[in-house]
Amino acid sequence: MPPAVNVAAAILSAVRCARTAARCLPRRPGTSPAPVHRSSRIPELDGSERGRFVQRSGGHLDGVPDVVRAGEGDEAGAGGGHGNIVASRRRKEETRPSPRPRGYSTFAIREYRMNCVTLKPQDIAVVLKLCAYGSKRPPYFRMAFDLSMSPSEVHAAVKRAQNSRLLHPAELDQWPNISALLEFLIHGLKYAFPAERGEPTRGVPTSYAAEPLRAMIASGHELPPVWPFEKGSVRGIAFEPLYKNAPVAALRDPVFYEYLALTDALRDGRARERKLAEDLIVKRLRSTSYER
Repeated sequence: MPPAVNVAAAILSAVRCARTAARCLPRRPGTSPAPVHRSSRIPELDGSERGRFVQRSGGHLDGVPDVVRAGEGDEAGAGGGHGNIVASRRRKEETRPSPRPRGYSTFAIREYRMNCVTLKPQDIAVVLKLCAYGSKRPPYFRMAFDLSMSPSEVHAAVKRAQNSRLLHPAELDQWPNISALLEFLIHGLKYAFPAERGEPTRGVPTSYAAEPLRAMIASGHELPPVWPFEKGSVRGIAFEPLYKNAPVAALRDPVFYEYLALTDALRDGRARERKLAEDLIVKRLRSTSYER
């Protein structure tokens, strides 16, 4: 038998003899024997002592029970040797996941906090109304009345349009950025706010059925596109406006009405209608006092 096995067997025999002797010691009358906890029957070895013990024992301990863990059961180390313990620890260290690189969470938080500008359809109507005013821009409460909106809605629309570069910054009195506005109307409006058609209804004509395109395009026998409006005088196919009260605001201002009608032709018109609407709206917006 190898020397390491003799040492382990001797330690195990000494532990069992000490347990038996402790039970046979006399005790005082009226006292109960002290409880014996299985976890404290033998002293525990720390990591460094156990490592040195395994190194001294070498490969002869692969088949020896784990004597150091004898306090955890009646039989020392049921079914395991120190070689297996060392190997399992080594496997755990190899499979331990690598720490997450620094800066990963910081990047995710910064990406989440990025300012994202989301335009709403009424923002385009507010910018077109500013173009219709020319150089005489009224205060917010007057704009709100003309657009049939609340002052807070107008103020929020102006702020979003400014953040989207459709309006110049406050240093330039938030004048419309005509170049950026035309680029968005011609190339992006039909994708950002596509037109929605509905059932036949009564309303206000728009797109090619309203001025200035009505004088250039023959409507034929089909029903024209109209904004649904209970006081409208034309029956046609429902065409969803940029915002709910657009028909009311358009009937108050003929210039604003033409801007909205040309915008609807860019949103949902045939190729010829879109081309005509593009030429007209470029010409009209370029001639405003905001264009420098």
